[in-house]
Amino acid sequence: DVRKGPPAMAPRTSADDDEEPRRISLTEQLDVHQLPADEADYMGKCVDGVLNPNWPGRLSWDMGIIILVVVDAMVLPFQMAYKDEEEEGDTFDTAWFVITTVFFMLDMLMSFLTAYDAGPNEPGIVQGRLVTSRRRIARNYLRTWFPIDFASTIPWGMLANSLSGGDSSSQTAQVAKLTKIVKFVRFLRLMRMLRLPQLA
Repeated sequence: DVRKGPPAMAPRTSADDDEEPRRISLTEQLDVHQLPADEADYMGKCVDGVLNPNWPGRLSWDMGIIILVVVDAMVLPFQMAYKDEEEEGDTFDTAWFVITTVFFMLDMLMSFLTAYDAGPNEPGIVQGRLVTSRRRIARNYLRTWFPIDFASTIPWGMLANSLSGGDSSSQTAQVAKLTKIVKFVRFLRLMRMLRLPQLA
């Protein structure tokens, strides 16, 4: 008689392993939901309806703003030292003022519409993932860069001239001094240089 041994067992496959249910942790669930569909989507212009901070176009805009800040930091001392506020500004002063003000205001608007990387204390989002909630983006910007951007972008000198009223020479001289003092606020734009590590 041929002695029969124990029945041969089929090799265990990965399908068999999948039959055993396993609970997914909260961290894994967040990773699954927040991973981009593919690398192209992650580097695209928009993510969930807001601008992607990693998009090359957005990074180029940020670098352009930094260049404007550096040039403005060199132009402003010259204007304060050699330009008379009581006289009408020349074409360059007017053009430079309009260009910088418009670009910085646009940058403020774009900041309200640009996602940001979640920090370690961001509730419900894994650190390093993009936060795309418009409410969270606005709240984060208002708590961080908005005060500096607002104070350095509003044309305080123009407001001082428009609110001065009166044509007396003494009052005009006071307004001229006030305008020069207020221009120091524009140096707050140099704080934007702190964004350079984020662009690296």
